[in-house]
Amino acid sequence: MNSLARAAAFLSCTVAVASGAECPDLDMTVAIPDSESVLNYAMVGATDGTPGYLCAQLVAGIEGWVGVGFTNTGKMTNDGTGWAVIGTGGDGGSVQNYRVDGYSEPTPLDSQTLMDTSLTVADGVTTMTFTKYLVEDGQQPIYEIGENKGIHAGLDGSDQLAYHSGGYRFEFNLIGEGTHEETDHEENEDASDTGVEAEEAEPETETTPTEAHSHEGHSHEETEHEDGSDAGDEAPAEVPSEPVAEPEDGDSGAGHRSVGLAGAALAAALLA
Repeated sequence: MNSLARAAAFLSCTVAVASGAECPDLDMTVAIPDSESVLNYAMVGATDGTPGYLCAQLVAGIEGWVGVGFTNTGKMTNDGTGWAVIGTGGDGGSVQNYRVDGYSEPTPLDSQTLMDTSLTVADGVTTMTFTKYLVEDGQQPIYEIGENKGIHAGLDGSDQLAYHSGGYRFEFNLIGEGTHEETDHEENEDASDTGVEAEEAEPETETTPTEAHSHEGHSHEETEHEDGSDAGDEAPAEVPSEPVAEPEDGDSGAGHRSVGLAGAALAAALLA
């Protein structure tokens, strides 16, 4: 490692100690599409008097210089605020923040505020770690909530920054950690709203057992009442008349009626 690289490494460690940046476990991972690289990371939000920062570890499947950064477009061409952290010099080399603007060679930023930087190369894998503030003047911010449009580049077999035609150059999205919590919260709210709507809709169609019994009873009463009304409207049954003996063949029936009348007169005379 040359003296400049040693000085840069010493400066980055000094800044890290002075800032008091403490990185949690890097429990978030994004696999960079179409590459053999992954970015492990964690975000620490801003607190009173302390800015938020990104703790990151890039693991690339090449042996050479590597870089990862963010722009407003997710491409090399951007609005002039694009930046990339680039590691050069091989194992134990330098890790610095560069300005990225178009396809011209990136240039180191005047103010190097990276913390906890390291670069290792072994067994075909280059690993670069760094800690960076989420918001810095003139640089594309890293969003705690939402998507961050990232760029990743490198060149296998060369540890010095150079044009990377035919080498690594990829685009990816890094999701802010707060996005997952917000999404879960919104889903819970939607589910809750759906439940409320369902509960409000139920009384319109739901019939309780008591109401069902009441309706059924009412239905029966109406039926019985209707039956009773129909019965009241019917004419009273006719009282059967006294049977009259049928006349025998050839008889007119007058004799039978006379016997009946004579018997009645005799009974009246005896009672008198």
